[in-house]
Amino acid sequence: MRKIFLFFVFALLLGIICFLLGRPPLVSVVMSTYNRADVLPTAILSVLKQTYQDFEFIIIDDGSTDETPEILKKFAERDHRIVVLTNKPNRGLIFSLNRGLKAARGRYIARMDDDDIMMPNRLEHQVRFMDVSPKTSILATGYYYKNRKRPEMDLIPVSCPIPSDHILLDLLFENILAHPTIMIRKSFLEDHHIQYDFRFKGAEDYDLYRQVIFNRGVISCFPKPLMIYARKGDNPFVFYIDQSKSARSIKNLLWSLFSDDPQKRDNLSKCDALKLVLDKNKSVQYVDQTLLESVIEEACPSAVQKPNSFFLLHTGWRDYIITDPQKKTFYRFASPLETGRIISFQDHILRIKWDRWGEEAFSCDSQQNCRLREDDHKEAVDESPFNLKDVEIYKAKNKIWEDYFVISKDHSRLYRQNHPRETARILSWSNNKLRIKWNHWGEELFLYDTASDVFIGQEGADDKKENQSSSQQQKASLTTGLDDESLSPKKANLYQAEHSHWKDFLVIHPTAKWVYRLFEPKEKGQVLYQKDDLLKIKWDRWGEERFVWDKIKKRYVRSKEQPAKNTAEEKVLTVKHRFWKDKLIVNLKKKKFHRKSNLQETGTVISFKDNILKVNWDLWGKETFVCDEEFNCSLQNDK
Repeated sequence: MRKIFLFFVFALLLGIICFLLGRPPLVSVVMSTYNRADVLPTAILSVLKQTYQDFEFIIIDDGSTDETPEILKKFAERDHRIVVLTNKPNRGLIFSLNRGLKAARGRYIARMDDDDIMMPNRLEHQVRFMDVSPKTSILATGYYYKNRKRPEMDLIPVSCPIPSDHILLDLLFENILAHPTIMIRKSFLEDHHIQYDFRFKGAEDYDLYRQVIFNRGVISCFPKPLMIYARKGDNPFVFYIDQSKSARSIKNLLWSLFSDDPQKRDNLSKCDALKLVLDKNKSVQYVDQTLLESVIEEACPSAVQKPNSFFLLHTGWRDYIITDPQKKTFYRFASPLETGRIISFQDHILRIKWDRWGEEAFSCDSQQNCRLREDDHKEAVDESPFNLKDVEIYKAKNKIWEDYFVISKDHSRLYRQNHPRETARILSWSNNKLRIKWNHWGEELFLYDTASDVFIGQEGADDKKENQSSSQQQKASLTTGLDDESLSPKKANLYQAEHSHWKDFLVIHPTAKWVYRLFEPKEKGQVLYQKDDLLKIKWDRWGEERFVWDKIKKRYVRSKEQPAKNTAEEKVLTVKHRFWKDKLIVNLKKKKFHRKSNLQETGTVISFKDNILKVNWDLWGKETFVCDEEFNCSLQNDK
C-alpha cells in the first residue's frame, strides 16, 4: 500500500509540474532592439527583477550588427523565460512589434523599450489593475523622464490623466501616453484584429490607441510612475518629419468623429475645439457629457477675461492671450508662464513682445481673432503667396528631402511645392549658386547641377557632384543664373479657387496642362479645358469637375452643374453610418470609393449587387450597406 501511495503522490507531483511548464504565462513582455548593446543589459535586468514573475520576455533582435546577439544569447541561456526572435535583415520597429504581438502567449502584453528601466513593481501593479478592471483594453502608467543627453539631471516624474475620458479628450490634441508603459489585453486585439499599422511611421503607438478607441475599447491610466523613460531624440531628422505627418493623419481620423472637416480644428483654440466636440458628443458618446462640460469650463476664458483677450493663430499653436489693459501686459491662457507686453494695437495690427521670444506682429479681424503676419502664404483663401500670377518651378534636394522649388516671378521668394509652409527669401542667385534664407531654418546654399537639372543643397551634395558643378561654373560665362537657358524652368500659373469643401490656389502649367492644389499637392490632375471663364479639371482621384470664373471674387468657383453621376461606372450613394451621414463616391470600374467630405477615407469595393454594397475601408475594415432604389444606404445591422 505504501508503494502505491508513494507512486500516486509522485505521479500527482509530476502532473502538476508538467501542467505548470505547459501553461502559458499570464504576461508577455514584448521588446524590440536594434544596435543598443550599451543600454540593453540594464533594460533586460529591470524586467527579470520584477516582483511579479509569471511572465515570458519576448525580445525581437531587429538585425543588430553590434554585440546585441551575444548579449541576448547569454541572457536566454540564463533565464528560460526569455524568447529571442531575430529579423534578418533589419525590418523596422513596426514589423518587430507585430511579430512580438503574434508570438505572445500571455493574457496581457506589456510593452518595453531597450533603453528604458522598469520599476520593480510595475508588472505587479498593472496585472492587479487589469484583473479588477476587465473592461480596460490598454493600461498606461506614469513614468520618470530621463534626459539621455544630460544624465546629471534629476529624474522628472510625469503622470497620466484619470479618468479614462480625460485620456480620450487629450488624445484628440496629442499623444499623451508613453508607449513603453502600456499593458494591453491581448483578447481585445485579437477580437478586433488590431495591430501596429505600417502607414503611421513614428506614431504607431498613437494609431494603436486610435484603433482601440474606434472599437469602443477603454484606455486607462495608473498615474504612479512605474518606468524610467528615456526619450531617444537621436533619430534622423527625416524620422521626425514622418512622425509629424503620421500624428497629424491620426488626429484627423479622430476628429472625423466630430466634424466632416477634421482640419477645421487647426484654426480653433482648445476651448473652441472642445465646444465642437460637445455638439456631436451626445450622438457619438465619445466621453461623459458632464465631464466634457467641466473640461470646457477649465479650457475656456471666463466672462471676465474674454473682453480683454485676443485669439492668436500661431505657427505651432492656437490660444487666447489674456491682457491687462492698464499695465499692457498679457499671458497665454493655456500656458500662463508665457508672458509679454503689448507694443501697439492699431489698424487691426497687434504688435507684442514676448518676455522670452521677442517681438511678433499679428493681423486681427473685428472679433480680435489674429494671425501671425510672418507667414503670409498661410492666408491661402484671399491672398496669393507672392501676389503674382505666375511662378517658376525647379527640382531641388538636400540631405533631408527631395522636392520642387516654386519661385516667384521677381525671383525674390520661394516655397517647397510639397510643403508650402516652408518659405524662404532668395538672398542671391548667380553663377548657378542659389543662396536662400528659410523663414524657420536659416540660410542654405544650393548648387545647380546642369547634368541632372537639380538644385543640390551644399551639405547634401557629394564631392563628385560639387566638383562637377564647380568645373561647369568655371567654364560657363554666365553673369546670372536667371539667364541660363539650361535651367529651363517650368512655368506655372496660380489661380484662386473655391470648392464646396476647400479654398485654395490651383497651380496650372499653361502648356503641359497639369494642375495641383497649392496646399494639398497630392491632389493633382489634368486640365481638360480652360477658356472663356470656364475651367474643366479631371482629378486623378476624384474625377471631372467644372469651375467658373467669378469676376467679383476674382477666383474660380466650383460649378454646381457637374457632369452626370450614377453612370454605369460611377455611383453617388447617400450613406447613413453610425458616426456620420455623407455621400460615398463609388467608382465601379476601378473598384474604389471615397467619402465626399473626407477625401482621406478611402477603400475598395468588394461587390455591389442587388442594392447590397460590400466594401473594405483602408482603415476601418469590411462593412456592408443596404441601399434603396434612390441610392440611400444604411449600414447593415447598424444599431
